[in-house]
Amino acid sequence: MIPLRTFISALAIMAALAAPSISQAEFWDGYKLKELADADDRTDIGNVQPGDYQKVGSLNGFVVGVHDAVEGILVCVPNQAKVGQIVGIVKKYVRENPDKWNRAASSLVINALSSAFPCKK
Repeated sequence: MIPLRTFISALAIMAALAAPSISQAEFWDGYKLKELADADDRTDIGNVQPGDYQKVGSLNGFVVGVHDAVEGILVCVPNQAKVGQIVGIVKKYVRENPDKWNRAASSLVINALSSAFPCKK
């Protein structure tokens, strides 16, 4: 006989697997980066709109995540560089390249950082 605790756990797992789940893959592009950069600018000048702080966190997290994935391979940022500097470089690149906003956000971050901080070969 199966212990009651094991039976309830198995039942809960089967119910979770049988329930419909929502899966969403959202790939960010340059338009999204521009939106997040605009929110960052608004918070800097004190003209905050609802959701701006979340967007700033998303921008910082995304840029740092892409940086961490390519650091030492495609990008060689000096150790003394701060997150704000790295994000600022990305924001500047995005603003100066509106013709590339249809591209993947990660490629824009890589292009911005590899231009500013190329690795020496």
